[in-house]
Amino acid sequence: MPGLPRPNSQLVSSAPDVRDISVLYAEFCERHPYLADPQEAEGRCRWASLAFADLADRHGISVNLVRWRIVPASWLVREDYDEHWAIDVGRGRILDPTSAQVGGLTSPWNRLDSYPANYLMPTSVPAHVLLPVYRRWGKVEGEPGKWRPDFMRQLDMLWELETYKPNLLGKAFSLSRLAIWLLLFAASLHHLLLT
Repeated sequence: MPGLPRPNSQLVSSAPDVRDISVLYAEFCERHPYLADPQEAEGRCRWASLAFADLADRHGISVNLVRWRIVPASWLVREDYDEHWAIDVGRGRILDPTSAQVGGLTSPWNRLDSYPANYLMPTSVPAHVLLPVYRRWGKVEGEPGKWRPDFMRQLDMLWELETYKPNLLGKAFSLSRLAIWLLLFAASLHHLLLT
């Protein structure tokens, strides 16, 4: 493909060039035209997002994945899924290969804030965190989007670890600071008691 980095070349910045992603997405759509149909796209957001992230990574383009938690729009409506995945291309822009299944979206290219109100708590992680598991297990699972629960739990666990890592590091730092403060306090208290 002209204009794209070669597969396996070193990349990229935190906000990849949307033109390169557009060219790759056109190729992805040629391979998977059925994703434009709402019924065919249903339940395949995780697979399609990982498959596209894998394609981008193989062309030296680093992307993030974004995941929302879905709650029913009202107590009268039953949601079949409790999450939705897409590609975070940076600066609040989303490429959603299965946007056909999301009510109100008319294009796979969207803004983060254009998703329905019942799509809550979007979190984003670098795709490279999940791609090794996807490459090892996801491609041998059979029909796209129909994965075993244990494989999906592995992806969820990696996602959660990556999402909470900054918080855990911050808490560990805070606890170490507290431990130092307690040691200094104990030493000064001991000194006061001895004098």
